[in-house]
Amino acid sequence: MSIYWIYDIPNWLFCVLTLVFFIGISIAALLFTRSYMHRLLKDNDESNDIVSFYLSAFGVFYGLTIGLIAVATWENFSTVDGNVSQEASAISACYMDVSRMPEPHKKELQGLLSEYVRYTIEDAWPIQRTGVIPKGGTERLSAFYDRLLAYEPATESQKILLSEAVMQFNKIVEIRRQRLQAVPSGLPAVIWIAVLVGAALNIALTLFFVTENLTFHVWMTGLLAALIGLLVFLIAAMDNPFRGEFSVSSEAFEIIYERFMASSGAKP
Repeated sequence: MSIYWIYDIPNWLFCVLTLVFFIGISIAALLFTRSYMHRLLKDNDESNDIVSFYLSAFGVFYGLTIGLIAVATWENFSTVDGNVSQEASAISACYMDVSRMPEPHKKELQGLLSEYVRYTIEDAWPIQRTGVIPKGGTERLSAFYDRLLAYEPATESQKILLSEAVMQFNKIVEIRRQRLQAVPSGLPAVIWIAVLVGAALNIALTLFFVTENLTFHVWMTGLLAALIGLLVFLIAAMDNPFRGEFSVSSEAFEIIYERFMASSGAKP
């Protein structure tokens, strides 16, 4: 069963399930091992000091590691979001360029570019959200490019306009490729293994504390597990830029479609 079902549920539920999992496992492990640890370490007065030292060391290394992973995940998310905005901006600039061309080239090019944007919003984006790279955009861009190159400018200003439109089109293709490469992106499995094993080791260390107050021990273990669970949730929520409730949306494309293409009457 694929783990990606977590992106099909609301973020608040995903967060709750993550916390319940980490807290539940940690408290269950504490209750299961508590009597054994008491028998094993009750005569060792230095055991709590030793456990505190190792827990501090583990916490520093694990905290730095998971912090760096969280920052890298956020930077990747921000980069993908920025690329989507740049692609939409390039489409907008290209649309403005072809809008200054004479008829019938203007209407045809507007319609082809409008169709690409409509396809991206209505068809490609839902496919991206499943982690699959959409295929239909390539043929639509190719049709636009073929029609663009068929235009023969008659004046020097029209030549400049065509050159600008081709430049913006090349920019669209380049940024689109970066967007599609980010569709299946995510942290490698080996990093997730390190995150989860590190979490288990940190929680396991709390089981070695010897204290007569069970309530206090449960609270301390549960709070540490909750903190780790929140960090894991944060990383998982941002890990796949196009999946889940917290994801890169098609809003940038929707804005240019409504402002320029729908208002101009360009028909796909």
